[in-house]
Amino acid sequence: MSEGGRLRCEKFVKEVFLEEGCLDPLGFCDNRGRCAIWHFGKERREKMMKRVVELNDDNFDKEVLQSDLPVFVDFWAPWCGPCQMIAPLVESLAEEYEGRCKVGKLNVDQNPRTAMRFGIMSIPTLMVFKDGKVVERIVGAVPKEVMEGIIKKVL
Repeated sequence: MSEGGRLRCEKFVKEVFLEEGCLDPLGFCDNRGRCAIWHFGKERREKMMKRVVELNDDNFDKEVLQSDLPVFVDFWAPWCGPCQMIAPLVESLAEEYEGRCKVGKLNVDQNPRTAMRFGIMSIPTLMVFKDGKVVERIVGAVPKEVMEGIIKKVL
């Protein structure tokens, strides 16, 4: 792929991903920067985002460690490309597992205490907590099926 095509593709990916919730922000580009990218509609993404708990240093213990449900936590940062790539997948899990597993996101830049407490060295880091304990941990962007697999183990 040409460099110009790649730059156009990255710009397109950022616009679509941030605006529409792209499922495949890596895209499949041709030399003219055209991407074949799946995405949710904006309205559906907004609905899904409401189901994701915004975690922080102050509410982490209550929302995660003291939760009656298992909790899937995405440790992320806004500047992290792979974090942005999996964000819509995490949001869709919140919708699909509503009432059976809580899904939350913790911005590691804004909440360094909690990130340090759980030894977050690379992002995205995905963890599943049950009964106040970490039961699963994955580092890096992974397909939705892998995320679902770690949730299903604790249900």
